[in-house]
Amino acid sequence: MKSTDIERIQRELKQTQKKEKQLENKKNKNSGKSIGDYISSFYDSFYFDETKIYNLESQDIIDKIGEMKKELLEKQWEIVIRKSVRKTKICEYEHAVTKLLELLNS
Repeated sequence: MKSTDIERIQRELKQTQKKEKQLENKKNKNSGKSIGDYISSFYDSFYFDETKIYNLESQDIIDKIGEMKKELLEKQWEIVIRKSVRKTKICEYEHAVTKLLELLNS
């Protein structure tokens, strides 16, 4: 065999191994909910109008926070809270975020 043939075979082998590794990582990642799933879940649970969210302390929201704490890393919690509140496009954005972060930390 020529050296170019050997190099080609090695490249193909590396590509195959890389694809297998990516598929394995994708399977492991799909085992739980993603950040986007939690953002949508919170958004769907909020009762809001253009100014504020009314059910920030409901049992449904508290349950979702508990579930999120178990499934996601701590550094992702605030991201989920902020993005789900931002998605509502309410005027009292900061008030809602601080209230939810207080619930998160208690």
